[in-house]
Amino acid sequence: MQKSIIAVAILSGLTSMSVDAGKVSIDTVLDASWVQQKYTFATSDDVSINTIEVKPTVAMQYDAARANVRGTLSHVQQRTSFDNDNDSVNNNFTEYTLTSQLTILKRLLTANGSISQNYTSFNPNQFLIDDFLLQEDELNKVQRSSFGLNSTIIQGDYFGGQASVSTNRFKTFDKINQINRETSGDTLALGIFSGRDFNWLSWSVDYTKRNSEQFNNGDFSSQYLQANASFKLLDDFGLSLTAQDETNTLSTASSAQNDAREFSSYGVGINYSPTNNRSIAVYYNKPSSASNDTDNFVSGSVNWDFSSRTAIDATISKRYYGRSLNANFRFNNRAFRMVIGRSESVTSSAQLLLDGTINANFVCGTGTIDIGDCFLPDTLDYELGVGESLISFSQPNFSLDDNLTLRKQHFINLSYQQRKLTYSLNASENEDSNELSEARFATRSIVGGINYQIGVFTSLNWDHSKSETKSFVAKLLEGTGNIRRHDISVERQFGRDVSLTLTLSDIEREGFVPGFTNIRNEDFSDNRITLSVRYQPNSI
Repeated sequence: MQKSIIAVAILSGLTSMSVDAGKVSIDTVLDASWVQQKYTFATSDDVSINTIEVKPTVAMQYDAARANVRGTLSHVQQRTSFDNDNDSVNNNFTEYTLTSQLTILKRLLTANGSISQNYTSFNPNQFLIDDFLLQEDELNKVQRSSFGLNSTIIQGDYFGGQASVSTNRFKTFDKINQINRETSGDTLALGIFSGRDFNWLSWSVDYTKRNSEQFNNGDFSSQYLQANASFKLLDDFGLSLTAQDETNTLSTASSAQNDAREFSSYGVGINYSPTNNRSIAVYYNKPSSASNDTDNFVSGSVNWDFSSRTAIDATISKRYYGRSLNANFRFNNRAFRMVIGRSESVTSSAQLLLDGTINANFVCGTGTIDIGDCFLPDTLDYELGVGESLISFSQPNFSLDDNLTLRKQHFINLSYQQRKLTYSLNASENEDSNELSEARFATRSIVGGINYQIGVFTSLNWDHSKSETKSFVAKLLEGTGNIRRHDISVERQFGRDVSLTLTLSDIEREGFVPGFTNIRNEDFSDNRITLSVRYQPNSI
């Protein structure tokens, strides 16, 4: 980044840019840090590094009756010196996010779009610890863009419905191998359901179709159709009919396995539904599968709102790869929020990157450093404020190849806020199975943080992250990698706009997942001392 841009960013931080002109809001943050690192290796000499880092961040929000635009731009400029005769190194990283929404027809048609650039790692040996200070070029520049149209027909006397169409693009640059990889995809989703006049009958039909281009060649396509109907027989009990059809196809020029993975079934059952937001159904199904699976099976679903704050959604069924379970439990009150879930999906490496995370997201403010400064929103329709963004702290995806993947994921997200104490936790267990190469990754990770307000102007933060990644080939364990990180910091506020933070960090990495690089290809620890100052003008 040119020096003039840095100068403008610094000057912007020296003037109160937090303005509110009715429709436009701007928030700015200027961070400057000095970091001392000491790398301790298992067999080779230790290394000491000093880094000066400057990071200006600008967040903008525009609100109108039919339009909403949100944007965040940050730039990291570093100068790193070493304890040996190596020359100093300068690094620059620019990240941005811009999202917009336009109401074309009120309560009927909206358009939305987004573009973003960030840096991430696809290396399991660096999972959760790759950052701008880790002395390795494992961070890939990632650019994403998307555009979509959404239409909603409010439930009427006879029916209601919704439809959406979207296109997404993902592009990444591998600095080590000097390789650009790119993929794009399209999604169509349709849904219709019964209206209010059908007291004795309720029905719904949902259809989703996705197509994506793979990184090298070929395409991945998937389509899913689900139809349900319920007839009331006695009070809240009724007869249910269900049918599903799923097809997943991966076609590559280098693979002979281009046939579709098809599975369909139909069934009959009973349901209990005392209210619109409480229902339980059990079905007996007959399948038809490309895998010649002809065994009848039992499936079921639960959609139950215990209260306005507590709900569970779960579906157990069968697919081409066998039994499947998708479930989600939500609870929140004034101080505590929790989401627990399990999901399964048949997808590809490219499609995973286009879709993004399926975990619940934390809400973080402009220039957030500690997870203790974030929270889990109490509603899926949470409206972000100025400078706020949704951040997922854990989304492993270690493949940029053309693979058909069966992903199974368990996760729990917690947030507790009460007076002086804030606690956040994101734990997940992921298993990605590659059908073509018979490879499998199993990853467990925990990311948590505690923020305690010692006094009016002083706070204590503790952040912890840990991960274990195992790789398998043909069901045989090939390698295991473990990563642990602890950060403890003390923050002191000076006046309304300035804060000073002292942070002690300890990073340890041991073990290896074969096929991926690592610093000097050996175990190491990275101990850091960080002294940082932040200038963030308060809103007027």
